[in-house]
Amino acid sequence: RELSMLLEITAILNTREALDSMLEDALQLIVQRLGASGGYFLNFSNSTTRVFPESAAGVDMGKVRNILHKHPRAVGACIDRVPEDEQWQNALGETVLSATIAPLNNRLGGLLGAILLTHPTFAYFKQEHIPLLQAIANQIAVAIESAAWYESIHESRADSARPTARLFGASRN
Repeated sequence: RELSMLLEITAILNTREALDSMLEDALQLIVQRLGASGGYFLNFSNSTTRVFPESAAGVDMGKVRNILHKHPRAVGACIDRVPEDEQWQNALGETVLSATIAPLNNRLGGLLGAILLTHPTFAYFKQEHIPLLQAIANQIAVAIESAAWYESIHESRADSARPTARLFGASRN
């Protein structure tokens, strides 16, 4: 079951869809398959948050980012009893009782963002969820970096074509 989910995520991330669309589809699949009440994709590079379902409780992305920066980790973690951890409760709110989080790290180990799942039951997420969620987070991090690389190449080509176009346009007059 977990392997099939990982394969489905891989298929989503390998489509020619826009990155935003792929991330929304991936998040929806993760939330539904793992039975989370809420799922969040936090992108720290552009300060955006994706939420599924849209009715999920609000998360303070700035506080989550601060927690992850204070306590950097290469792999995900479970927060079994959110109300007993003041920093997580402040970030996730009073209705969330348990959560799991997987960091999105770039090739150099920098923090791009995170995948966060929440649930209104204590200790809902298990340690077995962490490797799967981290594998998905790693794939998403590669997709984000690839999209950024592609965009920079595309912009570079467009920038280098402009002077040539102006030069040829000027010579026709």
